[in-house]
Amino acid sequence: MKKTLSILLVLCMTLSLLFANSVMAAPTVTFSDVTAGTELGNAIYKLVESGVVVGYPDGTFKADNHLTRAELTKMVNLVFGYTEADTVGFTDVTDADWFKPYVLVAKKAGYIMGFEDGSFRGNSNLTREQACAIIARCAGLKETKMFIKIADPVSDWADVDVKKVIAAGFMNLEEGDKFRAKEDITRGELSILLTRYMNEKAKEQPTVPNVNIGGGGSTGGGGSTGGGGSTGGGGSTGGGGSTGGGGSTGGGGSTGGTETPDPEPVTYTVAFDSDGGSDVASKTVNEGSKVTKPSNPTKEGHTFDSWVGEDGAEFDFNTPITSDITLKATWNVKKYKVKFDFNGGTLNGEESIEVEVNWNETVANPGAPSKEPLGRFEFEFEGYMTSKNGDEEYDFSTPVVNNFTVYASWKEISSSEDQQELYDNLCGLISAIDNTRPRPTGSYKVILVDNLRVAFDGAKTAYENGEVITKEFLKEHYDHEYDMAKLEFNSMTEGEGGEQEQFLNYCFYNFDPYLTFLMAFFEVSF
Repeated sequence: MKKTLSILLVLCMTLSLLFANSVMAAPTVTFSDVTAGTELGNAIYKLVESGVVVGYPDGTFKADNHLTRAELTKMVNLVFGYTEADTVGFTDVTDADWFKPYVLVAKKAGYIMGFEDGSFRGNSNLTREQACAIIARCAGLKETKMFIKIADPVSDWADVDVKKVIAAGFMNLEEGDKFRAKEDITRGELSILLTRYMNEKAKEQPTVPNVNIGGGGSTGGGGSTGGGGSTGGGGSTGGGGSTGGGGSTGGGGSTGGTETPDPEPVTYTVAFDSDGGSDVASKTVNEGSKVTKPSNPTKEGHTFDSWVGEDGAEFDFNTPITSDITLKATWNVKKYKVKFDFNGGTLNGEESIEVEVNWNETVANPGAPSKEPLGRFEFEFEGYMTSKNGDEEYDFSTPVVNNFTVYASWKEISSSEDQQELYDNLCGLISAIDNTRPRPTGSYKVILVDNLRVAFDGAKTAYENGEVITKEFLKEHYDHEYDMAKLEFNSMTEGEGGEQEQFLNYCFYNFDPYLTFLMAFFEVSF
């Protein structure tokens, strides 16, 4: 009989515990914007029941709102059971801030750090990859050997932690293997992440790791659930005690046996100012690490020189990064050569000059060259042309963007006195050859025809077919006072009499072996 009663008592106690658990499983709070029975709804209500999250006064949860740094510290502290607070706070966290206790605990736990200026920035959002880094460290996740392909960008410092969280099943890749690592995480997304972690830990052991229980342990003198209820001074469970008789942890409290997670990495941004060149993306670098030198940018009319720091000195890419910095590109202006071809003339004794000009600047006009007269003909400078024999004048207001040559253009000029003397000399020459042909009288006109070249073939005295007259012959027989009648034709090689007539048709009063000569002939009107 006693044995039967004992069995009945045990059965009643068991049923009462099961009934109590079933009552606790039912949501005690509901939100108008949360659907029960979905993974998101179950996650939110689980955290509500554990005292990790609460909704808004209007009866909503706002799962799509971005999570702030302050909100994350509360949720992580309560899920992982961190309770010990740091004694040193942050410059922008005051006693009036609801999140101050959670921030001090988070700082002591070491999973989140402040900024270089001593601030915490509790109302700033966190990205999905930052949340992964924190959870991976708090949960003590091991690096996975699983091949995980992430199609969209993940910061170098967060890549391993993101893959740890994915491999653990706490977060999933989305369509197209995208993760949206750099987007801000939402309240709903972190709720699912944390409850997946909690469910996984529940499979391994009855207590949540990293729960710091203070003041007397989890049972509180023989109770069945452990002195302090379900939150245990900010933790997510009531200390983990499961039976009476002194409790499972007692005597001042202890942790769940895992190490304190590594601190969240402090990162800095290295920005690149290309100073008008092609864009160069900023880089995020862990504190104390080196930034990889980017590919050189490009800029029209310039060549890249170096990256310089704020002090103007060239930046050494072996320097550890300890703060946000901006590096600025320096450039060398390209230089181009402009050649001035004086086209038979000279300027300051030079037949041509070359000037170096910076890109997009203008070249200065060097001035007018001069050209020696050709016999009785003088040359007048007309300007610099874009081609040797062209008529398009170069515009000196045009910016220089390449190498090029401009050419001097000349105009032949002669006076009426020159033409008169030429005519007289020709007539005198005719009379010297054949005095039976009287000198014409009356008005006259001398016509000058271009493009007849007289070539010289050496020192021999030779005259062939009226086309070749040696330079030596002219030196010997030509009177530089321009008296053509003094030419001694009998010194020419023998030939038929027509040769002298032929010579007259190609006769010039001045000869230069390096220039194109003008054939001169005349017509007389009486």
